[in-house]
Amino acid sequence: MADILAYTSNKIYYIWDTIGTPSSYTFGAAVLKDISPPEGQILHYGTILSPPEAGSFSSAVKVTFTLGYSAQGVPFKLGSTEFPAKPEDYEFMVTWMKTAQKLLEERKWRPHRQEVREGGLEGVLEGLEDLKEGRVSGVKLVYRIGES
Repeated sequence: MADILAYTSNKIYYIWDTIGTPSSYTFGAAVLKDISPPEGQILHYGTILSPPEAGSFSSAVKVTFTLGYSAQGVPFKLGSTEFPAKPEDYEFMVTWMKTAQKLLEERKWRPHRQEVREGGLEGVLEGLEDLKEGRVSGVKLVYRIGES
């Protein structure tokens, strides 16, 4: 955490948590705890899973929850939980895709390194086990469906 604060000169105002576990909430809360933003700047913690428990963050931090599914702007269901349509997420995605395309064209943003693995769909099971056991980091696993 000290490295993050030093690298950003204590000017980190946004955190996007792509893990969404209690430990990542705790880490995010600790990073934002001592940040003193300039007047008018909001501290923001976004996550992909359900929002953290009340009290994890100070009242100065805006906590939001977003799933990629909402970018379609239509209602959806995950398991037994129903999510309403969020047209504002769709509008954001329309705008963001233009920005993302420009960043890619300018080579200012690159996708994760890919690791092509053997085994087709059967091999995915081994890849999932590797993910579960923490043997994969910073790489996108790719499997060719037509292979066995």
